[in-house]
Amino acid sequence: MVATRTFFVGFDVGGTKIAAGVANGDGRFLDVVRMATPPAGELVDLLSATVQHFVERLRAMGAHLGAVGVGIPGQVRDGVVRQAVNLGIDECPLRDLLAMRVGVPVVVENDTSAAALGAFHLLQQREPLRSLVYLGIGTGFSAGIVLDGRVYRGSNGLAGEIGHVVVDPDGAPCACGARGCLETVVSGTGLARQAQIALVHVPESLLAEAEPLDARAVYAAARQGDRLAQHLVERSAAMLAQAIAWLVFGLDVDKVVLGGGVAREADVLLPIVRRALRAQYGHSRLFDLFGLDEKLTVLSGETEAGMVGAWALAHAAREKAEPQSEKGGGGTESKSA
Repeated sequence: MVATRTFFVGFDVGGTKIAAGVANGDGRFLDVVRMATPPAGELVDLLSATVQHFVERLRAMGAHLGAVGVGIPGQVRDGVVRQAVNLGIDECPLRDLLAMRVGVPVVVENDTSAAALGAFHLLQQREPLRSLVYLGIGTGFSAGIVLDGRVYRGSNGLAGEIGHVVVDPDGAPCACGARGCLETVVSGTGLARQAQIALVHVPESLLAEAEPLDARAVYAAARQGDRLAQHLVERSAAMLAQAIAWLVFGLDVDKVVLGGGVAREADVLLPIVRRALRAQYGHSRLFDLFGLDEKLTVLSGETEAGMVGAWALAHAAREKAEPQSEKGGGGTESKSA
């Protein structure tokens, strides 16, 4: 078992900001810090300096660091980060670079997968769970999958890229190179882009006064009864409902969790998604059989699921490494998730 005075650091690295926290083996966070995401060439320096900040605090209380977990955008395989476009990172051996600097095991995971694991741990405190899908709805749209308590990554480490399923072949261009991907309709970025296009035809909308015209502005206008904003939110929610049904029917998970920045708009979004699910599938016997309506829940945008998931990965890595340490093995060896 991991010693009670052993702590673990979890990083949630985003395109614009980083959340980092240090917690004990029970997941009680001693300290959490937030900072702006630096240029790609400075990321390892910032992460290692933050770890050192936590280590100094732990030393003062007679505790020590066991491992570090990092959730980061992009494809992650064997600790190497690929295709993290928003961060300007490709083919970066982040796990090994950071492990050399901090001297403890390091685990690196895709950020949405880490958030899925964090959501699993948070929700498990309320009810027993074996599986869930976490839908990260923000700048992009993707899913993190936890099956039998473990992150499912797929054969290429890309499981959950549901945002790039084409739903409208004649739709808007997507960053992936296709057109009409689900992400172009459901993500916060996609919703804002649709609003900008639609304003040409409905200039009297409240959205014409929005500055900036982002997803938050669309939801705010929908709350005020703006018809264009309500139409855009309902269209996005209908597509989101389709994605939820695909995932539940395909994986039969215990929960589907809405997270990311758009989850802050749950007071508007969630009732519409539930109505869309019932409209699309309410007459199907599978609706009640799968419990579609009951599986849906929200983690607020303020809940640091990604950081919690990174902590969980670090904790698991330390537990793997500990038997080797007891036999004289290398306790500072970096481990993949």
